[in-house]
Amino acid sequence: MSIYHNIIRLLLSLLLSTSLYANESESFTDFSSIIDSFIENDHKIKEKTNLAGKQRMLTQRITKLALLIDSNIKSKKNIKKLQKVTNLYSQNLTALQSDNEESTQQLEVIKKLWRPFQKNIEKVIDNKKGIEYIIQHNEELLEASNKLVTIYETSNSNLNYLDKAKLHIVNLAGRQRMLLEKMSKEKILLFRKNNTYKKKLQTSIYEFDSALKKLRSGDSSKHIPKVGNPKLIKKLNIIEPLWKKLKPLYTKEDLNQKELLTLIRQSSLLLLESNIYVKLTELEQEY
Repeated sequence: MSIYHNIIRLLLSLLLSTSLYANESESFTDFSSIIDSFIENDHKIKEKTNLAGKQRMLTQRITKLALLIDSNIKSKKNIKKLQKVTNLYSQNLTALQSDNEESTQQLEVIKKLWRPFQKNIEKVIDNKKGIEYIIQHNEELLEASNKLVTIYETSNSNLNYLDKAKLHIVNLAGRQRMLLEKMSKEKILLFRKNNTYKKKLQTSIYEFDSALKKLRSGDSSKHIPKVGNPKLIKKLNIIEPLWKKLKPLYTKEDLNQKELLTLIRQSSLLLLESNIYVKLTELEQEY
């Protein structure tokens, strides 16, 4: 529970301990229930923001795996992975059902984009032509998924500025997962001699670097404080060296297939740690 919520409870306890409110146990219970409901709603928003952010990342993982399969790189293994991730995306899409009008409308937009996208994934799995559709439309699906994250992040105007900042941290940390998969996708496209992705990759690297610094040192424009939570600091101390080791492979002009496979393997390790970090930002009350 955050300091903000603890202060409310302390003030309430002091108020009800006075003779004026000594017999108002029912009032205490009712008010306590309101606070519990508020905290639960706060957690649900973080949970939905995280899940929607995970969908954002999955659009890029799916595209990365489809490209590896089409490039005949560990096809059997990657087909199994692609089938699993595609099913996960569909399941999460169902789990994101909402009674909020704006998010419901955006979910319908995503579903409309997902249906033909999924059909072309199946074509790639069946060794039929489908990769060009995925290359051309994955960022459209990514953009729609990102909009849903933004809707969830801004959906509760009743949050105080500290809780809004924490929600933004969940979004920012979650976006790092997407950028990792997006950078891998862009590197594979460059490996396939699609040089139009060179600038996109440079932008993705810059954005990942910039966000990692914000997660460590804070961002006054978003009211994000410098990280102080020991669990988060410990995890950043793992993430930053992994990124330092991986970054040269993303920035290297031309990778051979062995180097590309090393990049894919190392980025998966970093993605795993980044995913744990996002979950920590969702669950930990203090940043």
